[in-house]
Amino acid sequence: MRLRWPAAVLGVVLACGGCGKSDNQASDKSPSLEWRTEQDAAAREREQMAAARREMEAANNIETQRESADAFTRYDAEHRDLSPVLQAEALNAAVAAVRARMAVPAGMQVRNVHFNPSGSGVCMEINYVEDGKYVGFRRAFVGQGAMWIDHPDDVAHRVFELNMRRIGCFADTAAR
Repeated sequence: MRLRWPAAVLGVVLACGGCGKSDNQASDKSPSLEWRTEQDAAAREREQMAAARREMEAANNIETQRESADAFTRYDAEHRDLSPVLQAEALNAAVAAVRARMAVPAGMQVRNVHFNPSGSGVCMEINYVEDGKYVGFRRAFVGQGAMWIDHPDDVAHRVFELNMRRIGCFADTAAR
């Protein structure tokens, strides 16, 4: 009988030792599982942030369009008696509307800002930062309910040129 106790103790020790191995193997898989869980959580967080940013941009675009429409509605109502100060305010409002759509608003450069011949909108040339560098001066138009920025590499470039010709915004576009 004395031999059975040590054999039983040895059996329990070996059984527990086997359990320890499976615990080590399980813990070897655990960091991989934790890393994957963290990566999934980070991906979900990035997606939520991107969705929130898209919602914010959409709300900002709606607000910008509303402000632009309000400014041009005031301009249309007061066009005949528009003082130089009110003209400057309308031009500044148009520039601010375009600037609000830029990824780096402070980096936007503006030149040649003026009303189109019919007075229905503001024409300008802008240079802005895209992908960390300036794109070069491009034409832009802000009118009641519309904002166009020329993208020469875009398929809509020709439509932009036709619209500029139609509204008489730039003399060299009208000559083409």
